[in-house]
Amino acid sequence: MKIQLALAAILATAAASIAAPALAATATGQFNVKLTVTSTCSVVSTTDLDFGSQASTATNVTANNGSVTVACSKNTPYTIGLLPSAANGGTTNGTGFMKSATTSETVAYSLFQDAASTVWGNTTGTGGNVKSGNRGSAATANQTYTVYGKIASMDVTPATDYKDVVAVTVTY
Repeated sequence: MKIQLALAAILATAAASIAAPALAATATGQFNVKLTVTSTCSVVSTTDLDFGSQASTATNVTANNGSVTVACSKNTPYTIGLLPSAANGGTTNGTGFMKSATTSETVAYSLFQDAASTVWGNTTGTGGNVKSGNRGSAATANQTYTVYGKIASMDVTPATDYKDVVAVTVTY
């Protein structure tokens, strides 16, 4: 009987090793994790350039400064162009005309990058007059630029409100 039990145990062990083969081989592979990051810029906000209330014969009027705030990707060079309304006779050289709300009268004005009168227009390349910027590696995305304005002289009637719209273009 002991022999029969021993023989049964040997047969059972042999059968188990045949029924369940051991998994010893492996296969491997790999895949990439990818991302394409593109540069981006946006105009975050603007504030109006306001010449306030002036006498109809005032000369050399400077505005309460306006501003343009842009946000660009880190290390993205860009330019900011300002273009007064062509409908009112504006040019790419930063000169424009505010139009009366009630008549065809206009008041000429100019846009500048600084108080020293560096023209701020919308011309790029040689002789360009756009504002250049680059966020670099700054932690803050928003970069604010002051817009200066001047009225050389005016002799207008009637006394009323005058305004124009300036387009802001960020090129990157």
